[in-house]
Amino acid sequence: MSNSDCYSRSFWLVVYQKDIPVFSRFVDILESFHCPIFVSPLHIDSDTPHYHIMFMFSGKKSINSLERKLKVAFSDIPFYKLEICSDKVSCARYLCHLDNKFKTHYSPSNVVEISGADYSQYSYDTRTKDTVFKDILKDIDSYSSPITFDSLLMLYLSHDSLKFACMTSPRYSFIIREFLNSHNMRTFQ
Repeated sequence: MSNSDCYSRSFWLVVYQKDIPVFSRFVDILESFHCPIFVSPLHIDSDTPHYHIMFMFSGKKSINSLERKLKVAFSDIPFYKLEICSDKVSCARYLCHLDNKFKTHYSPSNVVEISGADYSQYSYDTRTKDTVFKDILKDIDSYSSPITFDSLLMLYLSHDSLKFACMTSPRYSFIIREFLNSHNMRTFQ
């Protein structure tokens, strides 16, 4: 498959610190793409300090069209290794080397979030999701009166982005709804 045939919603690339004269100007350029973007903490664990940038578009883009747009936007900043990000969670976790015990781990709090990107929604692993899922079920069970999916969702939206992400995940939302129905039936009796 040629590059022109490659379409995706998520991409990532590397930019070296030495090529970014002013970091805030670089972030301004990224903001002009009007899509959620993560910028990793500065990776200083290699000979050439660098950033990983992750783009998340709402619709599919070809890798060639994005590369052309990046070359225009970054006319004075070279970028390297534009690649399709096939697994958003794995790519997001790589921004801080969360799963590689042989690389320096970076703090997720140092990830720059652009255009509404929420790093916490992508940086947890399956074990964390399962723990959050169990916590949601415990939360539901702790209510002594009926509670709706919508009200719980709104509560988590404003107070706990991990639980909100878990509730909206196709993997868990059906089970949570069924558990809520069961809980509400028990509380009515």
